[in-house]
Amino acid sequence: MTLWSTVMSLLTRMSEYMLWADEKIWGYVKTLTDEEFSLVVSNQSGSIHERYLHMAQGHSQWLHLWIEKEQEKIELEKLSRNDLFSYLNSINRRIVGLAHSNDIDAIKNPFRSAETPLMLEEMIFNIINHATYHRAQIVTLLRILGKDVAMTDYVPYLLETFENEKNE
Repeated sequence: MTLWSTVMSLLTRMSEYMLWADEKIWGYVKTLTDEEFSLVVSNQSGSIHERYLHMAQGHSQWLHLWIEKEQEKIELEKLSRNDLFSYLNSINRRIVGLAHSNDIDAIKNPFRSAETPLMLEEMIFNIINHATYHRAQIVTLLRILGKDVAMTDYVPYLLETFENEKNE
């Protein structure tokens, strides 16, 4: 196995892990009342709703830069909780699809005047890391709200995945 295929294999597994962890946490979030979902529990993290909005906006912007298509005009703030998660999940699944297909070599960083080239694998890793960071904020907010949230680390994902494969 080449170094490149090893990197892409790990990136693909990590992106699948991101989807799994997002679903696990969403299982808790969807049980919240509307008030709990929108409550600003922490000045540093804002509300759970704000975390999902932020991820949906950011991940969608990156995806549309990569596929070189104009971003659809969706007022994310007006989406229901379920529609917001569905939108974020569909964007993340499309990003995971890019990790699987490896169709894009590099993009130009639109946030720097020097136009630093950013490799696809680096940017997908950035999205995975970004999602992990904000998912941790959401877990913290859920715990402040008194919810007992299960662990969503990579090893529990692997154990569950291996167990599911064994039972198939």
